Formats: sequence, structure tokens, C-alpha cells
Amino acid sequence: MAASPWCGCCHHQLHQVGIVLPSLGVDAASPALGLVELGRVRADVALRLAHTLRHGGPAV
Repeated sequence: MAASPWCGCCHHQLHQVGIVLPSLGVDAASPALGLVELGRVRADVALRLAHTLRHGGPAV
């Protein structure tokens, strides 16, 4: 079985910038790809997540 792409430190960093993804989980259907399931995410949360991933900090 492939290692999980998810780690607790990522969860903590996202939480610090106000991003909570309660449905986040590993995509068991394709473990070799290392995909995650985001579940249902509000549009504003998805935009903040994209900004944080691109710029490394919270959107202002």
C-alpha cells in the first residue's frame, strides 16, 4: 500500500490560516497516484486554499 500523502502538519498549517477541510481523506481508489479527496468545500474556502498553496500564507 502506498504511503498517505496526508500528514498532520499540513492540517495544522491549514487550520492556522482558517482553512478547515473536515471531509479531507486519502483517495483509496488510486493510491499509486497519491490523490486526496477534498469532499465538499465552499467556494470561499477553495479560494483561500488556492491562495495559501500558491503564496504560502493567508489571503488578505
